[in-house]
Amino acid sequence: MELLYILIITVLASALSLIPLGKRLAPTATSLSAFAVLILSFSAAMDTVSVGEVVAIRDWLSCDSFGALILLLVSFVGFSAAVFSWGYINESSHSNDHGKIRRYYARFNLFLLSMLAVPILSQVALVWIAVELTTLLSVFLVSFESTPEALEAAWKYVVLTCIGAAIALLGVLILYWGMSIVSREPFTWAGLIRSAPAMSPVLLTASFFFILIGFGAKVGLVPLHTWLPDAHSQAPSPICALLSGVETTAVLYVSSCDCSPYLRA
Repeated sequence: MELLYILIITVLASALSLIPLGKRLAPTATSLSAFAVLILSFSAAMDTVSVGEVVAIRDWLSCDSFGALILLLVSFVGFSAAVFSWGYINESSHSNDHGKIRRYYARFNLFLLSMLAVPILSQVALVWIAVELTTLLSVFLVSFESTPEALEAAWKYVVLTCIGAAIALLGVLILYWGMSIVSREPFTWAGLIRSAPAMSPVLLTASFFFILIGFGAKVGLVPLHTWLPDAHSQAPSPICALLSGVETTAVLYVSSCDCSPYLRA
């Protein structure tokens, strides 16, 4: 049940961060929850070594060894960024704005939640939603400083990556169409791999390219890469660490999983 607890703890940390009970509650709750998530992620990774796949809710929440590696990376960088945020925010110009600090930590936890969900979710459609949420939940963190440069970077970030998400969605829909023609399997990673040999190579190829181009915008592939230097330079340092350290890695993980049916066909 580690996978379910990971999601629940992060949601609770986000909710606690919004409670106006002093300036230390939000960073404390965030750091403790991130540490708990790191321990649970390590436990899940160890379980995959012995059993191959950890299943919390069949066809909904599961994690294989590859996903556990991504989960462990996200949780480790998330914990490091949470601890660093404590000192970073205290030394920033917003150290006396308790409301803004609470919003920062609440959004931090939700952003971390979206990245943790990517390797945990089994349903391909839900994974696409989680990838899109990594943008929607981090755009306010990119613009945290509220300077003209930060607002411009956030606007460019959300527009270009949402365009990529729309293109990737088309690829996911084509993939589901091709799978539904030949199989009654659930639309999960495991179901796709089992159905891939019978699926149309044309539909598989089309979905592969749409997903590669769409998620490539999130990773920063040319020509939809122009958001990356602006967003990373204007975001607070802990958020920049999450963006460059694990957000792009999580999206690459999804892209590689989407490649697996194409390779199996």
